[in-house]
Amino acid sequence: MIKCQIMDACEKNGFEGCCESCPDKDGCDLVCTDKSNTCGNATFEGTTLEVFQTKAMVIMNGIADVMKQKAAIEENEKAMRMQLVAAMEEHDITKVDHEILKINYIKPTTKTSIDSKKLKETYPHIYDECSKISNVKGYVKIELKKENKQ
Repeated sequence: MIKCQIMDACEKNGFEGCCESCPDKDGCDLVCTDKSNTCGNATFEGTTLEVFQTKAMVIMNGIADVMKQKAAIEENEKAMRMQLVAAMEEHDITKVDHEILKINYIKPTTKTSIDSKKLKETYPHIYDECSKISNVKGYVKIELKKENKQ
């Protein structure tokens, strides 16, 4: 829960939290418009996860919105690329050097890769001999849940 260090309880309805989470905030003339994670007067109570989620809610909502926009843009780009490939194949064009874009059409081909699981099972000594260890920097992985992707 978010508590306000300035107010103990609301004069109007007795709510004992931040105006941001008050159920009556929309019709209240005393409502504070500051965001709890930046106002400096909010204290956060609860488990570490609850406190984090409360403080980071604005950021998480912003990331979700950007991810939705990004997914829509990428889908649009994918459709346009498919149209461009079709046009380039139709006119047998493999390269375009325009003032805005430089485009190279790479024709379908095959590639060879190593099945590392099979290699490890069949030839463990070769797998060990040819494997290398690399340091990987930590990062945040964020995914939109299916119901939020629209």
